Amino acid sequence: MRGNCYPHPSLSPEGRGKICQTQVQKVSYMDIIAKLEKYRLENKIPQQEVAIKLGVAFSTVNRWLNRKAKPNKIQSYHIEKLIKRKS
Repeated sequence: MRGNCYPHPSLSPEGRGKICQTQVQKVSYMDIIAKLEKYRLENKIPQQEVAIKLGVAFSTVNRWLNRKAKPNKIQSYHIEKLIKRKS
């Protein structure tokens, strides 16, 4: 694959999967954060549990939800994946 691709171990059993920028759905980070907060509240999940599911620190999730930081592309991909899994 050419372009903005990077290795992603969870995409293949051998750990050699790649994800490209074109594969990541173009959604503004504000939309993703709003969806994450809605998902969290509807499912009564604390921020700590969301952090564990996404493999990030509690403080990272807290900064996203308080609009102090935004998730990077990989984190955005995993947030969308988490939301779709439960929907």
